Parts: sequence; C-alpha cells; structure tokens
Amino acid sequence: PETYNVKKTSTVKVCTSCDSLAKRFQHSLLEGRYETALELYLTGNINLRVPFAFKSERDDMFPVHCAIKGKSEKLLRWLVETQC
Repeated sequence: PETYNVKKTSTVKVCTSCDSLAKRFQHSLLEGRYETALELYLTGNINLRVPFAFKSERDDMFPVHCAIKGKSEKLLRWLVETQC
C-alpha cells in the first residue's frame, strides 16, 4: 500500500508470505470463492483499500473489481459492507 512506501520509491520489498496471501485472496475474488476469500481476509493480513497490480493488464483493480470480474454478488456485497 502507498502508506507503506513512505519514501515514494519505485520498488518496495514485500514479505513473501504477505505477497502469497494477497495473491491467493485476489485469485479467490476472481474465481468468486466467497468462503475462501473470507477465510483469507480473517487472517488479518489483507488490505482492502489498495488495488492489485496486474502485469498483463493495463489497469490495476481493487478487490471490488475482482469480485465483479469473478461474478460473485455475494462477495461484492460483503466487500462493500466491509469497506464502507
């Protein structure tokens, strides 16, 4: 997240475990897997306020965008209720 990059550098170091957890969370959203996403979120190490960066796509997507892409209304509602 931007708040972790206080020096505004172009690259930052990320813990492998945190990166893996974020990727699994992103994948669960894109696949529409509500239970998996919730379980990963409850680890307490998921930041819902920052976008996921995609190397193959032009735009970054926030978790709500991933839920929409995953065609899960249940996940989308949960994210909106949790974030707002």
